Amino acid sequence: MYVCCCLGVTDRTIRTAIRNGACSVEEVTRCSGAGSRCGACKPEIQSMLSQASDAITSMSPHRHLSMHVEASLDEVGDRTAA
Repeated sequence: MYVCCCLGVTDRTIRTAIRNGACSVEEVTRCSGAGSRCGACKPEIQSMLSQASDAITSMSPHRHLSMHVEASLDEVGDRTAA
């Protein structure tokens, strides 16, 4: 779906920019060009940023912690095997 009709920027392009670290409308604009002409798409870009932020904060803190613990255990295992 086109988010920025002026430059033909799609939602996929904007999601890629967000996944690559863009965390503001200005950063998405720098990465993709979306929002650099008339600006009518800026509210949709902000909405996409908010959705991405909500998805990250809704992750279980235990799940996030367990990923770190697993990585640490893997490192310990690698050291003891050497």
